[in-house]
Amino acid sequence: MSTKSTAPHAAQDDVDWDRLFRVSVVVFLLFLCSMVGVGFADRMPSHEIPFGYAMTAGTGSMEPTMTGGELVIYTDWGEVEEGDIIVFEDAQRDIDLVHRAVEDTEQGWVTKGDANGYLDQDRGIPHATEETIYGRELVHIDLPF
Repeated sequence: MSTKSTAPHAAQDDVDWDRLFRVSVVVFLLFLCSMVGVGFADRMPSHEIPFGYAMTAGTGSMEPTMTGGELVIYTDWGEVEEGDIIVFEDAQRDIDLVHRAVEDTEQGWVTKGDANGYLDQDRGIPHATEETIYGRELVHIDLPF
């Protein structure tokens, strides 16, 4: 005679696997950063990790694709293509931007924040060039804290 346990168990569907994965990636990245002696500084991007670089998105200019404060992992491998999200320097304002590469021109890449109703260059931001582009986004993670 076989008996079945009637103890209540959490259904597998109750686990938010996406959130668990994102939190695990963040914990892993923070562990990697601490192991290689990388500290968070005021000037971004400055967080080299074994497979690229990490920084946080500063504002909501890329919504709904990403929100301000998300962790952005990017790499300097490969060529920038139209539609890529890139990290580049706005040397005039001494800040780094995370915006979309919209069009490749002779002056460099025309860029735009997804939430903005205008091109960056219409607001005086220089074209993103080989000298000012740090890299292309690999992934962005909404931090749970």
